[in-house]
Amino acid sequence: MSSNGNLLSRRIVKEERKNKKEERKKITIFLFFNHKLMFYYFLCNFILYTRAVNGHLDILRPAIKNYGGSVKVLSVEGEDCVVKYVGPESIGLGIKAAIKEKFPDVVNVIFTH
Repeated sequence: MSSNGNLLSRRIVKEERKNKKEERKKITIFLFFNHKLMFYYFLCNFILYTRAVNGHLDILRPAIKNYGGSVKVLSVEGEDCVVKYVGPESIGLGIKAAIKEKFPDVVNVIFTH
C-alpha cells in the first residue's frame, strides 16, 4: 500500500509541476502581449496628441508667418510639449498660452530651434 501511495504522490507532484509550468507560460504570453498593447497605445496617443496640438496652432500660423516665423510641435510627452519655433518672443508667449489653454495637461512648453 505504501508503494501505491508513494506512486500516487509522485504523480500528484508531477501534475502540479506541469500545471505550474503551463501557468507561467500563460502569464509570460499575457505580459508579452500586454506590453505590446501598451506600447501601441502610447505610440498612438503620442501621435494623436501631437497632431491635435499642431492642428490647434493652425490658427496662429498666418500671424507667425507674417512676422517671419514658423512653429511645429515635435512631441507631447506627459506634461511637456516640445515645439520647434522661430520668431519673435512675444508671439512665442502667445503660442505657449494657446497650448496651455487648450490642453491643460501640458504644463511645460519647451521651444527648440
